[in-house]
Amino acid sequence: FLFRCERCRFAKFPTEFALISHCKSDHGLKEFFVRYRFTPEGERKTMELKLKVLAHSLALLSNCGSCSTHVKG
Repeated sequence: FLFRCERCRFAKFPTEFALISHCKSDHGLKEFFVRYRFTPEGERKTMELKLKVLAHSLALLSNCGSCSTHVKG
């Protein structure tokens, strides 16, 4: 797990969203710091996710034949 709660000694979370939800709902915080562990494995997974999102976005754009606002290239 990359993210941890500063208030809960052993609470760790797989995503920033999960940590933010925890801090807001469990601690009632509106402002807090987000701390995460940087690892080669985490960096690899983040890059894989970014590439998948990019590929999906490009596929959506290429299938959008009726949209005149998108530039096809």
